[in-house]
Amino acid sequence: MATFLYDLVSHYVLDGGDLIVAHAGLKESLQGRTSGRVRDFALFGETTGETDEFGLPVRYDWATQYRRRAIVVYGHTPVPEAEWINRTINIDTGCAFGGMLTALRYPEGELVSVPAMHTYYRPARPFLAPEVAAPSVEEGRPYDDLLDIGDVAGKRIIPTRLQRNVTIREENAAAALEVMSRFAIDPRWLIYLPPTMSPSETSHRPDLLEHPTEAFAHYRQQGVPEVICEEKHMGSRAVLVVCRDEQTPWPASASVKAPAPATPAPGGASSRMPRWKTQCSGGCEALWMLPERGKSSTPIGCVWTVRSCPGR
Repeated sequence: MATFLYDLVSHYVLDGGDLIVAHAGLKESLQGRTSGRVRDFALFGETTGETDEFGLPVRYDWATQYRRRAIVVYGHTPVPEAEWINRTINIDTGCAFGGMLTALRYPEGELVSVPAMHTYYRPARPFLAPEVAAPSVEEGRPYDDLLDIGDVAGKRIIPTRLQRNVTIREENAAAALEVMSRFAIDPRWLIYLPPTMSPSETSHRPDLLEHPTEAFAHYRQQGVPEVICEEKHMGSRAVLVVCRDEQTPWPASASVKAPAPATPAPGGASSRMPRWKTQCSGGCEALWMLPERGKSSTPIGCVWTVRSCPGR
């Protein structure tokens, strides 16, 4: 495929030289020639080396200076409507961005356009007003917030902005899906996941996997002078999230208010997600999770540890 693409001509010279077709256009001095400079112009146009406020390259408006007899048909930079400029015409009317798919009938010079059914990709630079563009391809999907198995199954190659491509092999993807299926819930609902117990180091005793000796040694090394031991019962844990409705991950009781972020809850709090405890008017205990300290004191949700609540 790479060889096929590399061997393609940079532009077409048709009808005895009266028609030039190039992806991004081609000024008269480069038409009919072959070089790296010609190929770059035909593929990307001529740029100033600067970028605009959207991070896109600033291009020279070569079409306004074009004076040759041959017609140049091109695209690359989307325009709301195809327009003739000095015997050049850009027929890229942004079908992928919700515009139109446009063709030029030659030699009649007629334009044929078909409106896009959807906005398949949102451009970095605003292209059309929302009321003019076709509806987003994501609109109208009844389950657009659910995982599409086709997006994550099999071998995947993920391009990254700072590093090389990351290859996810099929067997690794299957293992990840198996693990994530245990937490198959909208991530917006995962406002709190209870931590699990950290096992002690593997015991040096040949007949045991774990032993309290290694656990005590760890605490002693961390400067913990006293350890309280309790019997541990195996079993699953459940987290109850009480909300107004399924669209609002928010506590149902309006009487619960977030306290001033002054005293963290016992057990410590993460610097990225501080936690404070409060109680409702009936005595239920709630664990509030707040955004980064200093940015907002508005809770994003709460986790209720419902014990005995005389108010309910």
